[in-house]
Amino acid sequence: MERLSHIISGSKGTAIGYVTPPTRLAGKENELFAQRDQKLQAARERRRLRQSEGYKTLHECPESISMKLT
Repeated sequence: MERLSHIISGSKGTAIGYVTPPTRLAGKENELFAQRDQKLQAARERRRLRQSEGYKTLHECPESISMKLT
């Protein structure tokens, strides 16, 4: 039973837009999607900054650039 509870309340499937049943029942799916959109936008901006500085990968990039907008 504990395993089932963990699966239901977990955050699996965010890339495919999965919303757990408790989140959906609480009516918070729109809030969850908005948070996901904000995180994706921040990641895009970090990637843009990194690429504009000429860094190809996150490992080459100074921490100041990699952690901006988080």
